[in-house]
Amino acid sequence: LLRRHYSPRTPVVLHRALDPKAAARALAAGRNEAWLFLAQPRALDRGEPRVRWLDARGDLRRAARRLFAELRALDRGGFDRIHVELAPGAGIADAINDRLRRAAART
Repeated sequence: LLRRHYSPRTPVVLHRALDPKAAARALAAGRNEAWLFLAQPRALDRGEPRVRWLDARGDLRRAARRLFAELRALDRGGFDRIHVELAPGAGIADAINDRLRRAAART
């Protein structure tokens, strides 16, 4: 069982990778959900408040620095759930994913 770290009130759903097209379909359907990508998705409107990213290019060091600020911003948005993309690889990706798993833990 994971010990909690920062945990948003909004349920967090973790994904190995987020599909921008699936997010776009959910947005068009009016679902009250948010998406947090590692890198800026090209297929989505930049002004869409339900879509955020940690770094324009997906740099993991920059992503790690912005992680909790972005989660808190989405948590304040009143969404039903927040979909978050896990970081690929090892090293700093492991640290990011550990914090994401703790944020998603609902204990």
